[in-house]
Amino acid sequence: MRLLLITLISLFPFGAMAQTWQELNQQAVDSFKQGDNKIASKLAIRAIDVYQQSPDYNTKFHAKVAINAARIIHAGGNFNKALKTLNKAASDIKKRLGKDDVATITLLTEIHDICLKDGQIKKAEQTYYKKIRLAKDIYGSGSLHTANMYVDMASRLKAYKKYKWVKSRLKNAHTIALQNLSEHDVRAMSYEYELAHVTAENKHYNEAESTLISILTRLRGQVETETYFDLTRKTHGELVNLYYHAGKNEDLEESWQNLLAVPRVNDQAQIIVQKAPKYTNKSKTGKKGYVDLEFTIAKDGFLKDINVTNNTAPGQFKTALLSAMKEWRFLPMTKNGVAVDQTGVKLKYAYASEKSTSLGSRINR
Repeated sequence: MRLLLITLISLFPFGAMAQTWQELNQQAVDSFKQGDNKIASKLAIRAIDVYQQSPDYNTKFHAKVAINAARIIHAGGNFNKALKTLNKAASDIKKRLGKDDVATITLLTEIHDICLKDGQIKKAEQTYYKKIRLAKDIYGSGSLHTANMYVDMASRLKAYKKYKWVKSRLKNAHTIALQNLSEHDVRAMSYEYELAHVTAENKHYNEAESTLISILTRLRGQVETETYFDLTRKTHGELVNLYYHAGKNEDLEESWQNLLAVPRVNDQAQIIVQKAPKYTNKSKTGKKGYVDLEFTIAKDGFLKDINVTNNTAPGQFKTALLSAMKEWRFLPMTKNGVAVDQTGVKLKYAYASEKSTSLGSRINR
């Protein structure tokens, strides 16, 4: 009897005789939050094994559970084990189906991201090419699914400022799009817009401007669908941002009026131009802080009634931020197609280094 009890404990650690994969998954997350990475990792791995026995098994959730485990393991500092977990899941899926699956692409994407986070650029690049080869096998080399994958990979690389690679991926996506669609197709122009956006970010203003104007020219006369209006707004907005940073004030104002003229029915305000505050931290202590603000986005797209509700940022950063905000431009809120003031907008703007952070999701409407 005692031997049987010891055997059962070894088979079902952590006091769970017949836990579901969901329970194990939740326990793994809870253990991780409590700082017990070792237990969290074991629970997360166990969740993968249990899920594979589930009567409702599908490869999508297999990948999801494996990714959760890998993230816990990686956050605990074990890069190699995280990769091993993801590769094993991909291998198990292939064994189960007898072939690779779309879920394998999801797993490869996670491997790519983990490699980038750890600075394993060569491994990330190898994983990228493996993912593209698999996508071509599953979808076909000229499929728009493959084109979308190039765009997805570009957006991930962009976060790590690998702009040369980003541009290369977007060019590949656009080339594939043109194999499937006319250059006058809004979907094809959407890929082209992404390429122009990155080109402008790299300050190749003339090249980006030429592409954006070409897109707007081809958009004229198109059927006015929501996709059409969305791309028209984004393209005009990109030109506004480009002209602002290039110092072309006359072109800026013309493009701004063109942007405001694009119909919008009921929509929240959207940031178009955000000037970063010019402030240098002379302290060597690496101070951090926030400026909490509340303001109104006026119907003309500029800010008014700006109030600082709290400030923990160093030195004169608040003053620099308020000065920069005078030049911010938004597409204003609309109601029934008419621009209106958007009041009570809140923003927590972080100061963490000499480089200011972007507006992002810190706006609470």
